[in-house]
Amino acid sequence: MTKYVHTLVRQILKLEDTDVIGELSTFQDLGMDSLMMIEMNNMTQNMLGQRANISLTAVKDCTTVSQLSGRIYDIISRGGTKP
Repeated sequence: MTKYVHTLVRQILKLEDTDVIGELSTFQDLGMDSLMMIEMNNMTQNMLGQRANISLTAVKDCTTVSQLSGRIYDIISRGGTKP
């Protein structure tokens, strides 16, 4: 899941594969704004499909790659929505 979130962040921020993204780096420190977080939520929901729903709040409450990876894993495990 962490690799997936790293890929999302790289796509949204248009980073190179060589750019380092630490698991504890905050999205704010990486330069993500609220519109980018909405984009991350939409991309994540597209990946989840109908298996589970992820709310924008669930994404926005996470501030690091590690937190978001864990949140997505929890949502997939439960097969449902987490606020």
